[in-house]
Amino acid sequence: MVSTKVRLDPDRAGWAAAIRASMETSLRRLQQDHVDLYQLHNTLGPEAAGDVVTVEEVLDEILPVFEALRAEGKTRFLGFTANSDTDSLHRLVASGRFDAAQVFYNALIPSAGEPVPAGYPG
Repeated sequence: MVSTKVRLDPDRAGWAAAIRASMETSLRRLQQDHVDLYQLHNTLGPEAAGDVVTVEEVLDEILPVFEALRAEGKTRFLGFTANSDTDSLHRLVASGRFDAAQVFYNALIPSAGEPVPAGYPG
Protein backbone atom coordinates (compact mmCIF):
# COMPACT_ATOMS: atom_id res chain seq x y z
CA MET A 1 0.00 0.00 0.00
CA VAL A 2 1.34 3.39 -1.02
CA SER A 3 -0.28 6.60 0.18
CA THR A 4 0.33 10.31 -0.03
CA LYS A 5 -1.42 13.40 1.24
CA VAL A 6 -2.08 17.01 0.38
CA ARG A 7 -2.31 20.01 2.69
CA LEU A 8 -4.09 22.91 1.03
CA ASP A 9 -2.99 26.47 1.69
CA PRO A 10 -5.40 29.32 2.42
CA ASP A 11 -5.62 30.31 -1.29
CA ARG A 12 -9.01 28.69 -1.76
CA ALA A 13 -9.32 29.86 -5.38
CA GLY A 14 -6.53 27.51 -6.46
CA TRP A 15 -7.45 24.33 -4.63
CA ALA A 16 -8.36 22.15 -7.62
CA ALA A 17 -5.06 22.89 -9.34
CA ALA A 18 -3.14 22.47 -6.07
CA ILE A 19 -4.71 19.05 -5.42
CA ARG A 20 -3.84 17.84 -8.92
CA ALA A 21 -0.32 19.30 -8.79
CA SER A 22 0.32 17.66 -5.43
CA MET A 23 -0.83 14.29 -6.76
CA GLU A 24 1.36 14.54 -9.87
CA THR A 25 4.38 15.63 -7.81
CA SER A 26 3.88 12.72 -5.43
CA LEU A 27 3.53 10.23 -8.27
CA ARG A 28 6.77 11.45 -9.86
CA ARG A 29 8.61 11.40 -6.53
CA LEU A 30 7.29 7.92 -5.71
CA GLN A 31 7.89 6.70 -9.28
CA GLN A 32 4.33 5.37 -9.44
CA ASP A 33 1.41 5.81 -11.82
CA HIS A 34 -1.08 5.73 -8.93
CA VAL A 35 -1.26 5.53 -5.13
CA ASP A 36 -3.53 3.34 -3.09
CA LEU A 37 -4.64 6.11 -0.71
CA TYR A 38 -4.82 9.89 -1.18
CA GLN A 39 -5.52 11.91 1.97
CA LEU A 40 -6.52 15.46 2.81
CA HIS A 41 -4.17 16.67 5.55
CA ASN A 42 -5.82 19.94 6.60
CA THR A 43 -7.44 20.52 9.96
CA LEU A 44 -11.24 20.59 9.85
CA GLY A 45 -13.20 23.20 11.72
CA PRO A 46 -16.61 24.84 11.98
CA GLU A 47 -15.23 28.00 10.32
CA ALA A 48 -12.67 28.44 7.55
CA ALA A 49 -9.50 30.18 8.70
CA GLY A 50 -6.05 29.85 7.15
CA ASP A 51 -5.50 26.19 6.30
CA VAL A 52 -8.49 25.11 8.44
CA VAL A 53 -11.25 23.90 6.11
CA THR A 54 -14.94 23.35 6.76
CA VAL A 55 -16.89 20.19 6.09
CA GLU A 56 -18.82 22.08 3.39
CA GLU A 57 -15.58 23.04 1.64
CA VAL A 58 -14.40 19.44 1.78
CA LEU A 59 -17.65 17.97 0.46
CA ASP A 60 -18.41 20.64 -2.15
CA GLU A 61 -14.98 21.71 -3.41
CA ILE A 62 -12.24 19.29 -2.40
CA LEU A 63 -13.87 15.87 -2.64
CA PRO A 64 -15.04 16.32 -6.24
CA VAL A 65 -11.39 16.74 -7.28
CA PHE A 66 -10.35 13.73 -5.18
CA GLU A 67 -13.15 11.68 -6.74
CA ALA A 68 -12.07 12.75 -10.24
CA LEU A 69 -8.53 11.57 -9.48
CA ARG A 70 -9.94 8.23 -8.39
CA ALA A 71 -12.02 7.99 -11.59
CA GLU A 72 -8.82 8.69 -13.57
CA GLY A 73 -7.03 5.81 -11.81
CA LYS A 74 -4.61 8.03 -9.86
CA THR A 75 -5.77 6.61 -6.50
CA ARG A 76 -7.94 3.78 -5.25
CA PHE A 77 -9.03 5.13 -1.87
CA LEU A 78 -9.73 8.55 -0.35
CA GLY A 79 -8.95 9.63 3.18
CA PHE A 80 -8.50 12.52 5.56
CA THR A 81 -6.43 13.30 8.62
CA ALA A 82 -8.74 13.27 11.63
CA ASN A 83 -7.33 16.44 13.16
CA SER A 84 -10.36 18.50 13.96
CA ASP A 85 -13.38 19.01 16.11
CA THR A 86 -15.54 15.97 16.75
CA ASP A 87 -18.66 17.24 14.95
CA SER A 88 -16.70 17.89 11.75
CA LEU A 89 -15.16 14.42 11.88
CA HIS A 90 -18.55 12.77 12.38
CA ARG A 91 -20.03 14.71 9.47
CA LEU A 92 -17.25 13.62 7.10
CA VAL A 93 -17.53 10.00 8.18
CA ALA A 94 -21.34 10.14 7.82
CA SER A 95 -20.98 11.39 4.24
CA GLY A 96 -19.84 7.89 3.27
CA ARG A 97 -17.48 9.39 0.70
CA PHE A 98 -14.19 8.59 2.46
CA ASP A 99 -12.52 5.21 2.76
CA ALA A 100 -10.04 6.02 5.53
CA ALA A 101 -9.19 8.40 8.34
CA GLN A 102 -5.73 8.90 9.82
CA VAL A 103 -6.32 9.19 13.57
CA PHE A 104 -3.70 10.70 15.87
CA TYR A 105 -2.99 8.25 18.69
CA ASN A 106 0.43 7.96 20.23
CA ALA A 107 2.28 8.63 23.47
CA LEU A 108 2.29 12.38 22.81
CA ILE A 109 -1.34 12.65 21.63
CA PRO A 110 -3.38 9.85 23.32
CA SER A 111 -6.68 11.78 23.32
CA ALA A 112 -8.16 9.65 20.50
CA GLY A 113 -8.20 6.65 22.83
CA GLU A 114 -8.45 7.95 26.37
CA PRO A 115 -9.35 11.08 28.31
CA VAL A 116 -6.40 13.32 29.10
CA PRO A 117 -6.20 15.70 32.06
CA ALA A 118 -6.66 19.45 31.56
CA GLY A 119 -3.36 21.07 30.65
CA TYR A 120 -1.93 17.85 29.18
CA PRO A 121 1.21 18.93 27.27
CA GLY A 122 0.42 16.87 24.13
